Amino acid sequence: MIDWGCGDGQVLEKIDLHGASYLGVDVSETIVRRMRERFAAQPCYRFELADGIDRSEGRDLALSMDVLFHFPVDTDYDAYLSKLFGSADRFVLTYSTNFPGSLTARHVRRREFTADVAKRFPEWELIRTEAPLSEGLASFFPYGKTA
Repeated sequence: MIDWGCGDGQVLEKIDLHGASYLGVDVSETIVRRMRERFAAQPCYRFELADGIDRSEGRDLALSMDVLFHFPVDTDYDAYLSKLFGSADRFVLTYSTNFPGSLTARHVRRREFTADVAKRFPEWELIRTEAPLSEGLASFFPYGKTA
């Protein structure tokens, strides 16, 4: 699996991947270095900067957890969606808000991303939508590849 925007490892630390190969990707050199140190004892875990990732390497699952709304610039958002959906062979799981909005902070722009995915990636089908968790506005959006 590949995790686009792996962050500080709070979630990763709480789950058991049962030996699955995990690639955590982030834009921050500091985060990547810290994650390599924190999970050094996990031989199936790897952490890399986003610029050095080969998307042709097939992965069953691509994750995007609390990342999509951190792209206020359209070109950055479009490139991220391409990386996300171009890096998985079977499933994509996003955790995000999904409603249109304006900039709420310099680095936060809410979008109705499911419409963008349906338009740009017709080979990906939204499996279901989960209700937002009680502590926030975000939901889980699992996709499966149909073609």
